Parts: sequence; C-alpha cells; structure tokens
Amino acid sequence: MTRRGLWGRVAAVVFGVGNAASVVYHIAIGEMGPAVIHAGLAVGTVVFWQSVFNRTSEPENAVGPQQIDSQLDHLQQSVDAIAIEVERLGEGQRFARKILEGRLAGEKDAQR
Repeated sequence: MTRRGLWGRVAAVVFGVGNAASVVYHIAIGEMGPAVIHAGLAVGTVVFWQSVFNRTSEPENAVGPQQIDSQLDHLQQSVDAIAIEVERLGEGQRFARKILEGRLAGEKDAQR
C-alpha cells in the first residue's frame, strides 16, 4: 500500500468516526437537523470507502483488441439495421400522408 493510500484510509476512518460521534452528540442534545446531516456524511463516507478503496488494480472486464473489433462490427451492423428501419418508417409515413392528402382533396371536390 502506498503512503498516499494509507493516509486516504486514515482520513476516511477519522471523518466517518467523527461524523458518527456527531450524530450521537446531536441526538443527545435534541438537535435533529445536524444529526441527519452528520448521518448522511457518515453513510457517504462508507459508500466512498467501498467504491474507492476496494477497487482492483485491473478492470474485471478487460477485453482484447479482437473482441473490441468484433463488438464494433456488431455495433455497426446494428446501427445500419436501425437506419434501414427508420427509412422504412419514413417511407410509410410519406405514403400515409399522400393517401390522406388524396382523400382530403377528394372530399373537398365532393363538397363543391
């Protein structure tokens, strides 16, 4: 463990214990507002501790260049498929609009 890591852990413990003690103190004197704030800070310290200090040095989901290329190819195919479907939807909407405009024009001619 590096010196910086050790001091970070010490600081987190002191901060967390200090806030937990402040919760007890403020509850004892009947001040609930500060007690809630210190409780939130104490819980935040625990969450911070879990997220930062328990990380592994290497990511768990490390992938190689071939897998990245494969994933990018798959993504490109998916984007192409979505583009084709969006174009089909647009064509359908244009066709429906053309039909509706024809019907409206026919109704206007029938009313005259």
